Amino acid sequence: MDQTAILSKLTSRLTSLQNDRNECQATISFQTSSLQQLFKQVPKRPQSSPSSLLSQIIQLDDTQNTTSLTLSVEKSLLKKKENLKLSLKIHQKCDAHQEQIDAIKSNLDGLKQSMISKDSAITELRKTVRNLTLAESLSCPFSSLKTISIPCSSQFLSKIIGKSGSSIKKIEKSCSVRCDVKSESETIDVIGSDDAVELARCMIENVTLSETRSIPLSSNITGWILDAPRAELLKEMRTWGVDVRIERSSDSLEIKGRSDSLDFFVEKFNNLKLLTETLTLDGSSQGILIGKSGSMIKKLTKENNVRIDISKSSEIDNVEITGEKDAVDKCKSEIEVLVVEMEVVTEIDDLPLYLRNQLMKNSGEVIKNIGKVSECYSKLLGSSKPDANDSRIEYRGLRRQVEKFKKMVEEEAEKYRESEVVVLVSADALPAVVGKKGEVVKKLRKEMGVSVEIDFDSGEVKVQSFDVEKREKAVKAIEEIKKVNHVNILKIGPVVLPLLLGPPGKEARSKVIDEIGVKLVVVQESRDIKLIGERSKVEEAEKVVGEFLEENFVEVFEVAREDIGVLVSGKDSSIQKKLSSLHSVEIFLRRDANTLSIRGKKTNVTSCLADLKKEIFGSDDIAVSDLKVGESKGVIIGKGGAQIKLLESTHGVRIQMLDATNCIRVRGAPTNVGAAITAVTLLIANQKLTVNLPVTEKTLKNLGHKGSLTKMILSKNVTPSLKTDQETSEKQLRLRGYPEDIEEVKRLLAESENKPIKVTLTMDVDQLRKIGGEDMPHWKRIKERCGVSLKVEKGEDGGLFMEGKRKGVEDALRQAYGYFGFCLSEEFGTVEVGGGALGRCFSPGDLVLMGTESGVKIVKDYTTSQLLLFCNSSDPEKGSNETRLAAARKLIDSKISYWSKMNYVMKVERWVLPVLVGKKGATINGIRDEAGVEIDVDQSTSTVTIKVSSEAEGEAGSGQERINKAKLIIEKLIEENKIYSETLELPDSSKGTFIGKGGANIKSIQEGLKDVTFDLTDNGTKVVIKGSEESVILGRSRVEEWIETFEEKNANLSMRVISVGMLVGPKGETIRGLETENNVKINVAQRDREGGEENSGGSSVIIRGEKGNVEKVKVLIDVIMAQEEERQEQRRKEFGEQQQARREERGEEKKKEGARKRLNKKKRDLLDSSKPLDPGEKGSDWLGLLKSNDGGRVEGEVIVSNNSGDSIEEMLNSPRNGVNVPPPPGLGFTPGSKGKGGRRAMRRRRRRRRRRRGKRTSSVGVGSA
Repeated sequence: MDQTAILSKLTSRLTSLQNDRNECQATISFQTSSLQQLFKQVPKRPQSSPSSLLSQIIQLDDTQNTTSLTLSVEKSLLKKKENLKLSLKIHQKCDAHQEQIDAIKSNLDGLKQSMISKDSAITELRKTVRNLTLAESLSCPFSSLKTISIPCSSQFLSKIIGKSGSSIKKIEKSCSVRCDVKSESETIDVIGSDDAVELARCMIENVTLSETRSIPLSSNITGWILDAPRAELLKEMRTWGVDVRIERSSDSLEIKGRSDSLDFFVEKFNNLKLLTETLTLDGSSQGILIGKSGSMIKKLTKENNVRIDISKSSEIDNVEITGEKDAVDKCKSEIEVLVVEMEVVTEIDDLPLYLRNQLMKNSGEVIKNIGKVSECYSKLLGSSKPDANDSRIEYRGLRRQVEKFKKMVEEEAEKYRESEVVVLVSADALPAVVGKKGEVVKKLRKEMGVSVEIDFDSGEVKVQSFDVEKREKAVKAIEEIKKVNHVNILKIGPVVLPLLLGPPGKEARSKVIDEIGVKLVVVQESRDIKLIGERSKVEEAEKVVGEFLEENFVEVFEVAREDIGVLVSGKDSSIQKKLSSLHSVEIFLRRDANTLSIRGKKTNVTSCLADLKKEIFGSDDIAVSDLKVGESKGVIIGKGGAQIKLLESTHGVRIQMLDATNCIRVRGAPTNVGAAITAVTLLIANQKLTVNLPVTEKTLKNLGHKGSLTKMILSKNVTPSLKTDQETSEKQLRLRGYPEDIEEVKRLLAESENKPIKVTLTMDVDQLRKIGGEDMPHWKRIKERCGVSLKVEKGEDGGLFMEGKRKGVEDALRQAYGYFGFCLSEEFGTVEVGGGALGRCFSPGDLVLMGTESGVKIVKDYTTSQLLLFCNSSDPEKGSNETRLAAARKLIDSKISYWSKMNYVMKVERWVLPVLVGKKGATINGIRDEAGVEIDVDQSTSTVTIKVSSEAEGEAGSGQERINKAKLIIEKLIEENKIYSETLELPDSSKGTFIGKGGANIKSIQEGLKDVTFDLTDNGTKVVIKGSEESVILGRSRVEEWIETFEEKNANLSMRVISVGMLVGPKGETIRGLETENNVKINVAQRDREGGEENSGGSSVIIRGEKGNVEKVKVLIDVIMAQEEERQEQRRKEFGEQQQARREERGEEKKKEGARKRLNKKKRDLLDSSKPLDPGEKGSDWLGLLKSNDGGRVEGEVIVSNNSGDSIEEMLNSPRNGVNVPPPPGLGFTPGSKGKGGRRAMRRRRRRRRRRRGKRTSSVGVGSA
């Protein structure tokens, strides 16, 4: 079927679908309107459900059938039943109505779905019909129809469209396409066949993609392109698909076209590789370049297709060569060669003596012939005698002539060298060839008639003679000299040389020099020796010296300064003497150089050195270990070295103090070294330190006898004391305790002064590397969350350093430990320990012993109340890290369990402590002796610690039994001395009365009561009664009786009044009368008394006195305030009436003011007319216009009647009845202005209002009340 038939069929199908859609739309509209009507007509459904109605009907039927009813009741029952049936019918009607609605809704849903499918089909069909129509109009098959979108900016749209669309129509016609311009998206949609679309794309892009580029050029390159020889090149450029524009005056090449064509042009142009090279030539060289009448420069330009420009200036002359790169390089080379060849030069060269003699023989015949052939002038500098030392020659001429001369001279030299023999002589034998003051070499030259030259740098001796026999004879003589002067250098060095030259080497020297006949010379620079003589004798002497060196081998070993003492200590039993005797060697020590020299047989020296290194660095049998001890060296050494000697003798080791690093070095058997290090560590850990710290005034105050800070310091097992610095006379705090306890006390002191605390956690290098630096994200998060400063320092003394508030540091440490558990894997762990147990249970020595046993470093952390476990290095004997951490935890748990059994902490009230201690400690000492335990009392925490001493552990009775016994004794003591307390509130302002003068009242209350105290708290508002139960009950009743009596006599009533002025009265008469007649005291708030104006909510008044009098005064004040309230109400009413009257008055004034303004307007209109009025004219009664209702007078104006024929101007300018009429506008008259009478009345009204506001009612006294 052809394309036209398909189009016709699809068009009819589209029409049919549109008709179906319209019918469907009409049906939907009808159904929708019907549904809306149904919604409007929905009947109201009864509230009761149908089932409920049926049950009610059945129930009524049963009642009617089974019960005897009166007529009225039965009628009401029937009526009710009818109503129920009617409600049931309404339900049925509602259900039917709803079913109808649901049916229409369902039908509408189906119609809407059908409508959607029809719309979709119509859209697709329209698109197909449109494309078929377009294909038909473009005369192309429908299947080959294609649409492309070509971007086109707004600046090109007008060019594409053209005038009245001519351009785009031309494109559509020539390409058989359809173009749709979309200005919003700046695109053009082209529809057509593939070839037509591509053709249209090209035509559009020729306009839209056309651009202009500029290629920068130098003036030389521009000139090169525009020169006549390059005209063909310019034509060729224009065939590269772009428009080319170039001018001699411009510095660029302008090209225009499509982007791809421009890229192609730029690529082709860049392939030309145009450039300008610059040569710097002097004036003479430029003349050579130009040539005669410019012939040379023209030749170079033509042959190389370049442009040559010569720029002359006062300082420098440049030659610029422009063209393609290869041509420019070639031309540049030709110019350089030309300049060089044609340049006149003068050169001076060195001339070997033999060559000079060769050239000058026969009166210089050779050099003259060379100069004649090369046309070069030459001159020998210095003496022309054959034996002259000066060997130089000067050349002058063109460079090529000079080069030719030098070449011919070189040919003569080659002839000379062919008659020359070179003998290599070692640098050590050369002096023998030269002889003393050159006697030997001069003798060779004179006697044998040969030329002999010596090169001391290379060791070459050159013998030249054209006579072969003489030459060979001279060479043979030199060889004889070499033979008897063979040199061999032996590497001795500065250590062994003194032995060879000293007494030990006397026999060897005598044998070499006297018996063998070989010279022995010392090389001063390297401190080696030379053996000079015949080869065989030198070799024999070398053996003799070698044997000496074998017997006297020396090895120098550098020793650390701290190890020298270890080697020499012990006198005859020192390591130095021991090794010297064992290996039959001599060991010399040089303290200034920190070296040991070992001398003897080589095998003995080697074995001695190996043993020496074992002693210093350790081996399988000897362990060497360093331990950092800080400032505890004195503790390790002991008095007179007793402690260190004891450690050495006990453990069979050597202990060395390393002053430079604050370490000790332990040497010995591995097991002994480990035990010694454990002993030293334990010694340091159990050693208490004394630290002096500066203190502030605030700290001194807190360090009082009962200061909380002192108690906290003591709770950390640190003893504080104050001392005065003798130099500065300043107070210092001396602390004595273990190092970690002192650090915690420092943190407490910083916290007491509101300063940040510092925490340092030392770790080894490998662990610091694993946790990363402080710039890592996790450390940054910890710093931000906890508000602390944090630093991670790496190295031997590195660690984690934190500073901040205690809470922030604690949070930061806990987060850091969590991170350690992640990044250190099985190398780190923590154990939570209670604060009390951490300080009391784990001493530094305990931590050292547990760490040694488990192979784990255990650190105490007071801030988080934890023990930190570090596996610093792998130890195969201790097992894996996991095993070691488990062992450490087990030891810690065992220690805590044991400590819990041997220690019991009781929390008691503060009053128990002095009872428990007793007089001079008698009570607590008695409990200690009776139970066999130690008891510590901590006043800062109100705790009592009961523990069994380590000495008493093995005695009769278990530790737990002793603790229980002491516990029962203390509990019984507390029960016997238990103090009860009661707290009562005192009336306001009763503190002084309760105490009484000199405490008389409180003493009278306390009289007869034993062991009872009355303490006032909360600024005297409460009293605390303490004592035995019976005494406290009796004391409470006495205080309550006193409070009741006090309240009777000192009633206190607070009330608010609406007017302080009425209460006070004139000059305070009213309030004084109330106080005097009723024996009370009335207090008014000071601001209320002085304010003068009552507060809107009233003022506060306090009445004090006996209860009856206070209540009576309250009634009197209420009466006064009631009268005042009535007066105020009357004043408010009068003020409201006055305000209403003023509002009405102002209303009337506004009406009059409006009337005056209207009248004045008419007056101005009349006065503005310059024409006189004729009284006889109609409407000329101007008096009626000027008169006001009050007889011609308006406030502030005077209007005078005038029935004569005077003009208005005459009338206004003439006086009438002694009163001047104001002039018209423009002559000083202002209509509506007020006169003096109006202002006086206004002032009078204001004065009356002020008087009314300021008027006050006279005060009412007590009698009237």
